[in-house]
Amino acid sequence: MGLLRAKIPQVPMHSHGKPPPEAVILEASLGGEDVLGQDKPKVKQEDGSFNVRFAGLTYGNPRRIGFKYRMVGLDDEEIVTQDRAVRYAALPPGDYRFEVWCKSAAGVWSAAPATLAFVVEGPEGVWWQDWWVRGGAVIVLVVLFLAWMLLRRRSRVA
Repeated sequence: MGLLRAKIPQVPMHSHGKPPPEAVILEASLGGEDVLGQDKPKVKQEDGSFNVRFAGLTYGNPRRIGFKYRMVGLDDEEIVTQDRAVRYAALPPGDYRFEVWCKSAAGVWSAAPATLAFVVEGPEGVWWQDWWVRGGAVIVLVVLFLAWMLLRRRSRVA
């Protein structure tokens, strides 16, 4: 006869004795395509619209559940809302991560956000968006500024 040993994970509890709520992403589309469950999907800039629907898993009153979200790579701060859906119409090229937290009726926020990372790619063949063109433009502007300063100094001396 043997003994069965099992390690039961502990769910963190807040002061009311209930686990903190959990935010979940129910639907996500990027450029009209379903991207939920994909690992860092990519889309072209012209298809850079993002729609997401989310919910909060909590034992409290569902009408009193709140949310906060942010788009890392675009938003500096979280946006607090009662809405359960968000739409970004035209995202510029870049790496993004959507994060959403849930707040229970007792006012306790979820421990970790539900996240979805994706990439909006810039248009191909657009030469002025390459790093070397932008770097060259900065160098040209610096040289022009220095030349202007030098000419200004010479005109004062003469």
